[in-house]
Amino acid sequence: MYLFFAYHGVIREAFITEGTTSNGSPDNLKKMCGAEGGVPLIINTKQLLREARQLVSDHGTYQCLGLRMAWLSAYQTHHNGTFYWPDNSPVIGCVFTAGDFHLAAIGETVASTLRADGKIDKSQVEPLLTNLPVLCGRIF
Repeated sequence: MYLFFAYHGVIREAFITEGTTSNGSPDNLKKMCGAEGGVPLIINTKQLLREARQLVSDHGTYQCLGLRMAWLSAYQTHHNGTFYWPDNSPVIGCVFTAGDFHLAAIGETVASTLRADGKIDKSQVEPLLTNLPVLCGRIF
């Protein structure tokens, strides 16, 4: 079961958690961001995407193929379904297109990561041997 929540206010600042986790579930991302004074980041403007890409480039976990990554709050409710943000708005539309998604996991993909190149990797909620920071935002 996933906890969905509404944002009250506007995200004014993107940040990446100091802590890392292997659990990309919406509930855990909310917990990780909350522990550092934020909420899971919803990327709905080009400016937030630029900020998020820079954060991942500077502080994301280095993965194979020379990419850095961080957990992103986009999620699926079922395998091969549409990705949504925590406020239940669709990911595809404002900033991202279907071409921005990359299948990085075999099996059930309900979580996501943002790569430093701005692409979204579909991921398992708990991939093996991967601890990543979480992209978050501060609401003012």
